[in-house]
Amino acid sequence: MRTTTVTFSLLVSLITGNAQALEPIHSLRIFQTQETFVLDDVSLPPGLPVEVYELDANQRATEELNRQVRSRLQGDLNLQTYEDAHRRAFSDLLNSPDWGGVYQQIEVGSRAIEAAVRLQIKKIPAVVFNDQKVVYGQRSLKAALEVYNKEGRR
Repeated sequence: MRTTTVTFSLLVSLITGNAQALEPIHSLRIFQTQETFVLDDVSLPPGLPVEVYELDANQRATEELNRQVRSRLQGDLNLQTYEDAHRRAFSDLLNSPDWGGVYQQIEVGSRAIEAAVRLQIKKIPAVVFNDQKVVYGQRSLKAALEVYNKEGRR
C-alpha cells in the first residue's frame, strides 16, 4: 500500500507539473449521475480504492419497483380494489425470483445517498479525496486531481 501511495503522489505531481510531494491519496469517491459523470481519463494505480456512486440509482430503482408491481396488477381495477391489488402485487414481487434484482438496485441507490449525506456532498459531479477534500464540478478525473493539488497546498 505504501508503494501505491507514493506512486500515485508522483503520478499526480507529474500530471499537474508540480514536483512538490503531495499528501498521499488513500481513497477516491466519485459522486455522479448518468448524465453528469466524471471521465475516467487518468490511470490510477492498482489497489487504490475508488468508489463510484450513481446518485440517480435510487430513482431508477424506484422506477423499476413500480414497473414490476404494475406488471403484476391483475384485472380491471376500481378505486375500492386498487389498494388491495397493489398490496397483492407487491407481495407477489417480494416472493418472486425478480425481487433479488430489485432489492439490489434499491440497496445500491441507498448506499449512494447515505454516502452523499455522510460526506455532505452539495453538488455533482464531486470527487472526494481521502474522505476529506471535495472537488466539485470537474467532469474529468485528471482535472479534479489538478484542482486537488492546487487547493491542497493553500
